[in-house]
Amino acid sequence: MADYGTEVRRTGFRHRSPRRRRRPRSLTRWVTHACGATLLVLAGTGAGSLLAARDLDGARRHLVQSAECRRALGETRASYVDQETGLRGYLVTADERFLEPYARAERDLPGRERASAACLRALGVPAGRWDDVLAAHGAWTAYAQRQQDRVRAGDVERARALYVTLDGKRRFDALRTALDVVDDRLAAQEAHDAAHAERTQRRLLVTLTAGLLAVATALGLGCLLLWRTVTVPLALLARASRAVADGDLAAALPSAGAGEVRDLAQDVTAMRDRLSADLGRTRRALDAVAQAEPALAALQRALAPAVPDLPDLHLHARVEPAEGLLAGDWCDVVEVGPAAVALVVGDVAGHGPVSAVLALRLKHSLATAARLGSTPAAALRAAADQLHDVEPELFATVFLAVVDRAAQALTYASAGHPPALVQHRAGPWRELAATGPLLSPVLRGARWAQESLPFEAGDRLFACTDGVLEARDGQGVEFGVDGVVGALGALTATTAVPTPERIADGVAAAALRHSQFRARQDDRTVVVVQRLPPAARA
Repeated sequence: MADYGTEVRRTGFRHRSPRRRRRPRSLTRWVTHACGATLLVLAGTGAGSLLAARDLDGARRHLVQSAECRRALGETRASYVDQETGLRGYLVTADERFLEPYARAERDLPGRERASAACLRALGVPAGRWDDVLAAHGAWTAYAQRQQDRVRAGDVERARALYVTLDGKRRFDALRTALDVVDDRLAAQEAHDAAHAERTQRRLLVTLTAGLLAVATALGLGCLLLWRTVTVPLALLARASRAVADGDLAAALPSAGAGEVRDLAQDVTAMRDRLSADLGRTRRALDAVAQAEPALAALQRALAPAVPDLPDLHLHARVEPAEGLLAGDWCDVVEVGPAAVALVVGDVAGHGPVSAVLALRLKHSLATAARLGSTPAAALRAAADQLHDVEPELFATVFLAVVDRAAQALTYASAGHPPALVQHRAGPWRELAATGPLLSPVLRGARWAQESLPFEAGDRLFACTDGVLEARDGQGVEFGVDGVVGALGALTATTAVPTPERIADGVAAAALRHSQFRARQDDRTVVVVQRLPPAARA
């Protein structure tokens, strides 16, 4: 060991841990980052567009104000010219009519000068510029008033003198110059606003174009990313999954694309491996079922009712296991004498092999007790005494009736079973209530009473298990004894002499319609006994 360590140090060998494979970037993270970047681009584009639009609107407002101001200034200039023209005409002709333009302009000037001053202030033109105009106009107006006074005083020659005229021209030229200064300032402002509006418009166009290009680029890259990391890998995975579904459990499952897609591929691979591992156990289970099938068939045959052919009784029995399983229900018809027959209807809790085995035990136990001459109550006690080795959670309900054809009587005992129904000579159906508790290993020492009633020609007996009564509709309402009585009454009202088969079919169909044709959750057994009239016996 020491020499090996020396050799390692001398050669400079260094152990390096295997390089960890880098996990592919999560698609969720990519989408989150892309959405965040797109939102930032949109936010920047929107903010830039709003600022540009605001600047453009301000420049346009300034342009409109400049145009309005130049129009107001032009109207003011026109009034000044009207005054000067009227004054010259008056000085030449001394005719007062030539002063009409002067007087009209004098009336209009206060309003026009105020409008010009207001718009100049709004545009930010220094107030001194307009004050120069007003001062020049005031100086010319004083000159014009003096000349009018001279003409009216008769000193026309002096008013027309050259030096006076030149003085008036000089004063009006000063007014024009002051107006030109203001107008030039407005023109410069207007040109500046127009250039600013044009620049702002170009900036808005560039901002919108850049934003649209950025969004289009992001969408294109996003579509490409989804195609490469999601669409293509999912298509490959779907193709491989179909191969697995078709039975090729050795098919290779691709693992490429985004992290979520790779996780999905790994989950599908794990599912395939689990299916492969379970395949052997499933085959063994199927082999076991195949081997047990003869035993199950024999158990079903043993539970099937054997209905004897009696000359004065018409019996019909039907047992329907839940969901195709072995039934926990059973019924049996046993001849217990030359003129007596015992009818047994039972229901063991649950369904399947365990319930079926207990049902078979009870069937044979009750049949044996009845053949030995036990009364219905005594037969139930004898069967209950044999349940000491049964699991405590198992129990059964039993209806046992003995029909004595010679005495035309029916004696019954019911161990917690749903009420049987009896009908005397096409009259109303009457319930036969339970005469004691159900059969259970936890109810040792229980006792049952029994009841007797006439059972003459034309009378009928109907018995069923709780699978019929507990059929539920969409709101959870049970079919119940009332549903059975209603179905029996409808059959009696619409059919002259319904046979036991017709009665069993009608009740079963009514329960099925009530449950809206849902799958049965419990076994259903129906037994109908009809005492035949004397004519039928012969």
